Amino acid sequence: MRQCRRTLTVVGLPVQKELLVRSLLTVVNTRTRDRWYFSDSIDSDVALCDPSSALTLLAQKHAQRTGFPQCVSVVREGVMPLPETPVLSAPIYASNFIALLDALSSTLSARTTSVDAATSAPLRITFSEDKFRVGVALHDLVGRASRDVQRIDANGVIFHVIPAARALLLRQPLDEDALPHLFRARDVSITPLTEGQTQDLFGDGAKPQSIDWLLWRAGLDGPHDRLLPTLPADATFALRRWPDFGRLKHQPFHLRMAALLTRAAHSIDQLSAAVAQSGDECRAFVNACALSDLVEVHQKDSAQEPSSKYFHQTVAPSTNRYAGIFRSIRHVLGFTQS
Repeated sequence: MRQCRRTLTVVGLPVQKELLVRSLLTVVNTRTRDRWYFSDSIDSDVALCDPSSALTLLAQKHAQRTGFPQCVSVVREGVMPLPETPVLSAPIYASNFIALLDALSSTLSARTTSVDAATSAPLRITFSEDKFRVGVALHDLVGRASRDVQRIDANGVIFHVIPAARALLLRQPLDEDALPHLFRARDVSITPLTEGQTQDLFGDGAKPQSIDWLLWRAGLDGPHDRLLPTLPADATFALRRWPDFGRLKHQPFHLRMAALLTRAAHSIDQLSAAVAQSGDECRAFVNACALSDLVEVHQKDSAQEPSSKYFHQTVAPSTNRYAGIFRSIRHVLGFTQS
């Protein structure tokens, strides 16, 4: 029997659950009645919805107008599903997921779906002067918060990123030998993957991990003789919150720098004198913190509030600047999940 091609999206679910759904599709696709593919479009056959999200109301209105998507309530214990919708209980198990998809295949009307669009032309970023290249490109990409998987090719080092999740997708770890080659790249090619390519990537065993460590290393291992192009050389700098030293490469003097910058803003020269380290080491630390969205920029001789316009804030700052210190200690002692 010929399999139909069906598409599925998520509406209102957190990024972590979206990643789980994407992964599950690659696992169950050979065991379902039809072939299912993930899509970012609201015109998909099926939408897995959070009943409490305002976005779900928009999906329902779209379905009333066009007939698609078929909304499915994803609920945990104690949460009421949407009226007259199929229900998928969380946590989502493969067997329940397969049963749901096969049941939907029986009820969905025939629909012509297009094959994957041709791969979009890659966005090629060339840096003729700037030596930070990869770090700046990745930082800007994460700031756009797209949910589409992006392929990064920098000096032949290839990996994938989900900007909205601040996640790397890696088939195998980036080793230390590859990092200097990566950070020296002059050209950075960024290409969005098609639906099918994304399915293949997950099917090949790509695993998500946080991109934060790579942004940190891009600043720390980048040029030490200058600040990032968007950081004024004559400014002073403070930290919004403590870096997660339990997970990030660091030296003992980085903790002293962080302690000073969480208390008050310092210029590079002031920081260098306070911790008895070179200006190069201080610039590298500030660059790493800036690419990690931890830095507040204070312009000299200005009555304006501290500026963060140069760096997007994708993680809400802690209400306690010293909370990160205790989080790092808990991680080192093994009290947090790695």
